[in-house]
Formats: sequence, C-alpha cells, structure tokens
Amino acid sequence: MAKLRHIAIQCNDPEVSARFFKEALELTEVSRIGLAAPGAEGVIYMSDGVVNVALIHITNPDFPNFGPVGLNHIGFVVENLDDAVAKATAAGAVTQRTGQQIKVGEDWEYKMRTPDGVDFDLYDLRGRAWPGIGALEDYGVKGEITAAAHAEGRPLAHT
Repeated sequence: MAKLRHIAIQCNDPEVSARFFKEALELTEVSRIGLAAPGAEGVIYMSDGVVNVALIHITNPDFPNFGPVGLNHIGFVVENLDDAVAKATAAGAVTQRTGQQIKVGEDWEYKMRTPDGVDFDLYDLRGRAWPGIGALEDYGVKGEITAAAHAEGRPLAHT
C-alpha cells in the first residue's frame, strides 16, 4: 500500500510560506534547492517528521509542475485547536470557517487559508479526524481512525 509522505505546493514566495509553516504549524525546514535570489525558482522542504511538504516556486511554463492542478487543501491534526488557530492567525492565516460554521455544536475543525492562498484544515485531536490516518501515538491516540467513528462523530480513542 502506498503511504502519503509528500505534498507539493506551488507558492508565489516560498520564503513567506516557509515562515508561515514554521510559525503557525511548527514544521521544520529540512532542505532547500535553488532560490538564489528573490523570485528565483526553487524549493523549500518542510516536514512534521512524517510528511514532506515541498514549497515550490516554478517560473518556467514548460516545466511539468508549473501549473499544478487538483490540490484543494491540506490538513493538520493538532493537540490544542485554540492555540493552533491563534498561532496560524498570528502568522497571517485567515479563518474561512469555524467548527460551528461547519456543523453547529462541534468545534473540532477550522478551515483556514495561508497568506499565500493555500487552504488548510486544523483538526483537534480531542474531536475527530480523517478516516484512515494513523501514526498518532505521539498524541496519545490509539490505533487508526475508522470511517464509522468519523461519520458518527465519535471522539478519538486515547491511550
């Protein structure tokens, strides 16, 4: 089975995007290629320790990744949603929808947008998260999230 470990985001300014992902979501910069001057092509690789996020800037329209198609949004699980929303907002993100706007009575998710226009979700691990995700033991979550638990709105099973 394939496992998602890489997301690439075409950015207007990878430096601004990297600063946002560091400050708001605590990702770590692990490598960079190019970007020798402002506006130059290149990539900054960020990671949460499991998934690689490539913040790319491509100016050559003949390059295969020049015009990405299909990326809608990315999502992050967080231990404290209020803190994560505050950090993201302080780093320049804008809230698109709160949990209450998504489903009345539920505050486990926020839909937000980075300063560079990339939409992302923040999911509170005290609520629920996407079906099929695992590797959450560091957060005290036991096992994988099932589709039934997600659909029924059951909280995650913590160890």
